[in-house]
Amino acid sequence: MTSQPRISDPGSPSERRRSVRMPVEVALGVHSESNFFSGLTRDISDGGLFVATHTPLPLGTHVTVKFALPACPEISADGEVVWVSEPVSGHPGMGVRFLALSPENEALIRRFMAKREPLYHDMDE
Repeated sequence: MTSQPRISDPGSPSERRRSVRMPVEVALGVHSESNFFSGLTRDISDGGLFVATHTPLPLGTHVTVKFALPACPEISADGEVVWVSEPVSGHPGMGVRFLALSPENEALIRRFMAKREPLYHDMDE
């Protein structure tokens, strides 16, 4: 069974993650074939990040995100919008799964995560 992109509330107890998420609020740029906007991220993992925005892109949209974590150089990663949180949830935005992340950028994210307290742990691990 393949997983389908979904609209969901990332804060709900039913949301499960394969990776630990770390709280972080950094400015980022999101580029797609037809859009560019800047915004903030609310959390990050080695698998993707949450983009806080009142105008999320459609599910399945391929994007490039660019951001700099504290004390790190800019990171650029290709990704895909895999879920959307509606404004009524209190945390409007979209979840972006990394599709292509260089080993150097993955190492920067993991180094950052090693220094932070996690938001959630995967219940299956």
